[in-house]
Amino acid sequence: MVYQSCFFIIFLRTFAPVFKKRIIIILLTYNNIRFGRRSIAPYEGQSRKHLRLEFQLTSMLMMQVIAFIVSSFPYGAQSIYSLSTANTEKESERRTWEILATQLTTLTWYITYVSPFYVFLLSSKTFRHQVKNILKMALKTIGYQRETMVSNERAISTQGQREIPLRQYTMQ
Repeated sequence: MVYQSCFFIIFLRTFAPVFKKRIIIILLTYNNIRFGRRSIAPYEGQSRKHLRLEFQLTSMLMMQVIAFIVSSFPYGAQSIYSLSTANTEKESERRTWEILATQLTTLTWYITYVSPFYVFLLSSKTFRHQVKNILKMALKTIGYQRETMVSNERAISTQGQREIPLRQYTMQ
């Protein structure tokens, strides 16, 4: 019974999210794109563009699957190790190394959630262009806000000071 629950926990932590979040969604997306190509009447010049987009989408989806498997494998292996050695007596140094390994594999697990952004950035020219435009707009906004803040600070700092008119004295 204990082994069944351990197996169930390992399966739920590592392999079930692969099928749930990535592979099924990726396959459905891929089939949807292929079905859309068949249902839309082609026009001249569309086939080359469509093939290029389909190839780009396929490469993005495959890169996501690979990134997910690579980032989830260490966590699964560490979970198996932790559960199999849970009842073993360990020295403090070994426990320290195991805690470090647990933290590192947990960090690799988080790669799963950020990998789609980097996959899109690496494989899609359109996505790179959009990110570049968004960053430019953000930097312009930050620069505008900074200039506004500096001019407001100058106005506030000079507001409290009285201007003393210069009197012209004539020498007599």
